[in-house]
Amino acid sequence: MNRYYSLYTGESGSELHIYGDIRSDDGWFGSESDVSSYRIEQELSGLDTSKPLTVYINSRGGMVGEGWAIYNQLKRFEKCKTVADGFVASIASVIFMAGKEREMSPASMLYIHNAWTKTAGNAEQLRKDADDLDKMTERSAAIYLEHVNIGEEKLHELMDAETWIDPDEAVEMGFATSKGKESESTQPMQKLMFKLKKPQTQTPPEPEETPMQKFFKSMAKRKDD
Repeated sequence: MNRYYSLYTGESGSELHIYGDIRSDDGWFGSESDVSSYRIEQELSGLDTSKPLTVYINSRGGMVGEGWAIYNQLKRFEKCKTVADGFVASIASVIFMAGKEREMSPASMLYIHNAWTKTAGNAEQLRKDADDLDKMTERSAAIYLEHVNIGEEKLHELMDAETWIDPDEAVEMGFATSKGKESESTQPMQKLMFKLKKPQTQTPPEPEETPMQKFFKSMAKRKDD
């Protein structure tokens, strides 16, 4: 079975890659690309929580409870850094907040919104589901508010609007602590082929006369004589 997460451990610390949807291992509607809190716990259980852990994330999100569990697992590490490698969307954005250092790669996006679900039932059931969703939204919002600098009202406005946040905005609002360096751009081809020159200040020399020009010039002089 393919795993869409991986762990690399060295003397200086460990690297965990979470690439996939966040779902449970209960067998319902799952796929081989899913990442569960149980699988992550199995990977992290043998690690020294005092050593650095870098977590690279590219995920569209998934189940709220699974995401909270992964968030709490990562928070146990004293030196946890999270890196947005693509999408850190929905509950994956909450997992991203577990890092004391949180880096947005240049080509990445963070996505936040209110909790939602699929449901069925009578009016009482739907009202209960709505209340439960509000509680889940508040728990995720509380995690964001530990780090962001935009205030609770503004945060809820962004969550209500289901907002995509780019790297610069993420750093500005406090979702991230830094933005990764962009690769050096290649110079335009014309700059590689030509060097800029200062304008010429001297009059260029006149071109040398051709033999034919000299012949006609001498004939004209004889005629004048």
